[in-house]
Amino acid sequence: MMQCASFLNIQPYRFIHDKDKMILVSLESEVTDFKDFKLNIGIVMLHFAAVMSRQNNMIKGWVLEAPEKDYNLPEGAVIEGYCNI
Repeated sequence: MMQCASFLNIQPYRFIHDKDKMILVSLESEVTDFKDFKLNIGIVMLHFAAVMSRQNNMIKGWVLEAPEKDYNLPEGAVIEGYCNI
């Protein structure tokens, strides 16, 4: 899993690279409220898409659901979405 910056620098999410997909996983955060938490997720999606689009348009857009695969996530972790690359 990879990390990147966030509000209050707590990184309440991780990425899983699975072949042609990057899966965004959120982790529980006791520091932020629901709105800030969702704002963090949106910001990381936007930043990730911006970086990937500079790398030969490698991103094909976010899908806001979990892929049809079990990633055996820890308790409290949720797949927020994934993008095909």
